Amino acid sequence: MYGVFGGTPRYHALVDPSRPPAEEIVTLLMQPRAILENEVRFLLGSEQIRDPAPYNAILAAIAGGETKFNGIQQLIGVERGALSKPLRSLLETGLDSTRIAF
Repeated sequence: MYGVFGGTPRYHALVDPSRPPAEEIVTLLMQPRAILENEVRFLLGSEQIRDPAPYNAILAAIAGGETKFNGIQQLIGVERGALSKPLRSLLETGLDSTRIAF
């Protein structure tokens, strides 16, 4: 969970340790009306991303269970080159790369 939430105590206080980490991440960050849903938008916006739409689409695809690069690409309807940069940026911010198959 540290890889997802970093050292922010507020985020860790929301985690239910009795649930699998993947479920907690989806519950806290990626579901509609999730407690930290707006936090994702804020953090993506603060990273000086000109167009957050591809990042949001990637996160939505992953939250929906898609873990393969080609599957994410087809689901969000972008060309391979247009997916590489935002996906790599998300992975650099701590998105669990073991769950994404390039």
